Amino acid sequence: MPTDLIKVIQSREVEVAKDPERLRREAVSYLGQIKQHKSDPAKIYLLIDPLSSSSVLVEFKTADILYAENYNTLSDAQGGSVQLIQLWVKKGAVGLRLVPFVVEDFSRYYDHLD
Repeated sequence: MPTDLIKVIQSREVEVAKDPERLRREAVSYLGQIKQHKSDPAKIYLLIDPLSSSSVLVEFKTADILYAENYNTLSDAQGGSVQLIQLWVKKGAVGLRLVPFVVEDFSRYYDHLD
């Protein structure tokens, strides 16, 4: 699926890729593993540093992506591999950094701080 998604993105703004300086002026590059949002095809997830335990998950609108290309394939010690994608996201676009957390009730903890 990432390759198909890349083709869709590339078909919109192919002329941007022909001018690397234009990409640098108009966009910021992000590198990671992409996946299309399941319920909203107008959004994608990008897992930055996918083989690390401290990966960062971000979300972008596909309309804000000026260009995408296959970058490299990473392999881990267990034989798994991940396709890295380089995304060029329009400057000024809003992305979301998704941070997971465990839902807990900390109200009793704060009572002990006095």
